[in-house]
Amino acid sequence: KEPVHQLFFALIMLTITILLLEILSVLLNNAAYKNFLILHKIIDTVGFTLAPFIPMVAALYVYKRTNRYMRFKISKHFWLGMPVLCNTLASLGSYHYNWIFGITSENLYVRGPLFFISPVCIFFYYGLLLWFLYDSRKKINDEELMTLSLLSVIPALLSAFQLYYFVYFTMWNSLAIAVVMNYIFILHNQTKIDPLTGLRNRLAYEEFLINKRKKNKTLSVVNIDLDDFKN
Repeated sequence: KEPVHQLFFALIMLTITILLLEILSVLLNNAAYKNFLILHKIIDTVGFTLAPFIPMVAALYVYKRTNRYMRFKISKHFWLGMPVLCNTLASLGSYHYNWIFGITSENLYVRGPLFFISPVCIFFYYGLLLWFLYDSRKKINDEELMTLSLLSVIPALLSAFQLYYFVYFTMWNSLAIAVVMNYIFILHNQTKIDPLTGLRNRLAYEEFLINKRKKNKTLSVVNIDLDDFKN
């Protein structure tokens, strides 16, 4: 029920959906399937419409995870939705006017004159995600900082590769890998936290000591025993 978990679940579902849409788009991108031209257009329209939603949700997830006790009011940050709105309008218009993409009479995919809108919107949210991390760098440890940054760094780098070489699957596959790595991190992190109090347990304490020893830092320990603490 926690908002941060709901955002991560939404990120998982959006990633699965966009992967399935891209698989169908690649399969239909063939002159042998000219009878499915309308279906091909619909799939690409939905795919391009959803594309910036994924990094946007990832950015909101990172913000919520690094600012657990701060409420994020959409009404005060409505400008964050402007790239999504622009991309959605351009994607829907592409069905008839080939703005972002076009499907030829041979049922082949081509980039439209306004194709740049989609990657610009996507990279905007990747940049926003990194800004959230930079702004919260002192609140989280290095492990969490590195793991969360994967949601932006890996997809952004491979997105540039995909755009330049006109290949398929690199961007969303890389995002899926980053999502899986973050899920593993969440499970690993939960083993170090007491579910009742939210305090770190012995496993977290031992890991903390190991990290301190690696950095050759001096460590002092104070042990306080409080009688009748529960009372």
